[in-house]
Amino acid sequence: MNSLTLHILFLGVAFFQILFIFIQWIFFKRNEYLFYIAYIASVILFILFRINETYNHQYLLLPEKLRRISYQPLGIFSYWMYLCFAIKFLNLEIVNSQLYKYIKLVEKSLIIFILFCVILIPFEINKSLLSRLYLTGYSILLVLSIPIFILLVKQKYILNYFLLIGSLLYILGGTIGMVFNFIINDFSGTDLRVFFGIEIGILLELLLLNTGFMLKNKLLEQQVSKGQIKILRERLEIKEKKGYT
Repeated sequence: MNSLTLHILFLGVAFFQILFIFIQWIFFKRNEYLFYIAYIASVILFILFRINETYNHQYLLLPEKLRRISYQPLGIFSYWMYLCFAIKFLNLEIVNSQLYKYIKLVEKSLIIFILFCVILIPFEINKSLLSRLYLTGYSILLVLSIPIFILLVKQKYILNYFLLIGSLLYILGGTIGMVFNFIINDFSGTDLRVFFGIEIGILLELLLLNTGFMLKNKLLEQQVSKGQIKILRERLEIKEKKGYT
């Protein structure tokens, strides 16, 4: 089985994950599902465009500027969507305002990074140099992410651990791919093997987060049940007081 077949298998699994999550969104109508779909879709497009580039645009004919947008900017966009997903999945805006404010700052950094990559496109910068700039920005974002991991661990909430491990798998896969890309061709070319790391990381993350989604649904159902029981008890207490009077 050659590497192209493995990449196509990954794209197929990721595509069916999008369909599965979309069905979940139809039933539950929670925004976290939409951000997760955007994250997976951006990863699919990123790898699909790299396959197309490796095979000399045999499958998709893209203008040069659009091809460049599909590289660093699209890669960072996937991290941005994952961050938006994390906010909604953990309901941080309500549960942890301190962490929410910090993540919004990191989110702004991601947007600036994306705009920076897009602005550089017309200047036709050497691909190797552009990849080095991308690696530098990526490293800065990793450092900015450290407080997020620390605050999530301190919160000691079970859903946090699903998200933490999932995001670490995704980040680790991407980092391994970039290091491998530097070792084998010094960022000067595209070798599909560099994406095995991120693909394996994403597949493991998909398995983990699917379990996380099911757990969250169960926790929400328990909260609804407890709320209903509380309302019934309050009504019974009111009836009993009326009976005494």
